[in-house]
Amino acid sequence: MKEEPEEKYKTIQNTKRVPGSRQRKLADGIRQYLMANLDRKVTITELADHFHVSETLIKNCFKGVYGTTVHVWFRTEKMKAAAQDLVTTDLSVLEIAGKYGFDNGSKFAKAFSGVFSLPPSEFRLTKISRN
Repeated sequence: MKEEPEEKYKTIQNTKRVPGSRQRKLADGIRQYLMANLDRKVTITELADHFHVSETLIKNCFKGVYGTTVHVWFRTEKMKAAAQDLVTTDLSVLEIAGKYGFDNGSKFAKAFSGVFSLPPSEFRLTKISRN
């Protein structure tokens, strides 16, 4: 009995093969690079140049390993770090926004609300009052 291609390879999101060790290594390198650069905007072009691969490979490899786009993952990680700062520091919301590469407080608040369903100032009040 001939094995169908779909049965031969495990799939991710029904169309992607499970990433091999090279893809995982690249995706992990991208993740580490992004975590080291939470304070600024990082583009797909910059990642491709840094890792000497195509932009398409960056996008496909990262999504194949982490199940989300580079942009969504990076924004979420920035917001998690910002949330930690909101609770553990006395920095203003604008200072925290700037720390994570936002030069516009309203764009930061919109991104933060997109992740936590609360504006940063309300998040801070809610979390501090619970402690």
